[in-house]
Amino acid sequence: MQPYRQLLLKVRACLQVEAKLAPDEKKANEWIITVSFNGTKVIVGKGDVNTIFYQFGEGKRKVCYPDEMLTKLERMAQQEYWTFQQIANKKTRTFFSETAALKQEAHGAIIGVRDGASKTLYRARPILDGKTEWVKV
Repeated sequence: MQPYRQLLLKVRACLQVEAKLAPDEKKANEWIITVSFNGTKVIVGKGDVNTIFYQFGEGKRKVCYPDEMLTKLERMAQQEYWTFQQIANKKTRTFFSETAALKQEAHGAIIGVRDGASKTLYRARPILDGKTEWVKV
């Protein structure tokens, strides 16, 4: 199963259970869900009454509202690839969305990774003035 879809289903289930709790019970209710894939992991949890925290890989822990988290996970659950790697100059950077990978300066290639398989999606191509751009393969 696509890991973001799996995470989305688990987060939704936790929020549905929590919606039935009294305000005092909500304050005492905490949960954390971890999904590991492609050598990295995503953590989503609830520790406060109205907010959710999340962390993608080694990135910083961020806080948002439940609706924002569900929207983010729904979008990611529709991705064909689970992670995107920019490989350039013997360095690899991992991104969790194609959009985030394409925002980076164009060097090397961007590879989509899913269930242990990978495919080159974009390569950097030189343009005028020594700059480069991403070109779909």
